[in-house]
Amino acid sequence: MLTKSHWFELRKWIVDVGCGTGCFALILAERGFTVTGLDPALASLAIARSKLFSDKVQWVHGDATKLPPLAVDLAVMTGNVAQVFLTDESWEETISSIRKALHPAGHFVFEVRDPSQKAWLDWTREKTFQRLNIPKIGNVERWCDVTGT
Repeated sequence: MLTKSHWFELRKWIVDVGCGTGCFALILAERGFTVTGLDPALASLAIARSKLFSDKVQWVHGDATKLPPLAVDLAVMTGNVAQVFLTDESWEETISSIRKALHPAGHFVFEVRDPSQKAWLDWTREKTFQRLNIPKIGNVERWCDVTGT
């Protein structure tokens, strides 16, 4: 029987779907995993590429439908990435594309949020605004705005 420690010894190649600015992908790369970070936002990937250990991650611009058959051991989708899909069709297309990128014994792990908590009510510029100075990039402002429900 495999323990959790054995699992991490066997699983080495991870794709971070919707990696954003690369926080999780970079932690994985620092720990010795082979990591592909995938995101449709070029600005987020530019920030990810400016960070420590970014040279250890393969950064890919696009969404999951652009993934080639990679045979990765693990695909992850963290944060609110799973909430960006507005139709069943786009969700099914995405998970189908992720499945094609997985090794036959690979796993897909994703996070979802509880809609009864109505977290989007706090996704306003007033509550989420940040100004950051990113080395080699400059000042970056970010905030959340719900544009539809």
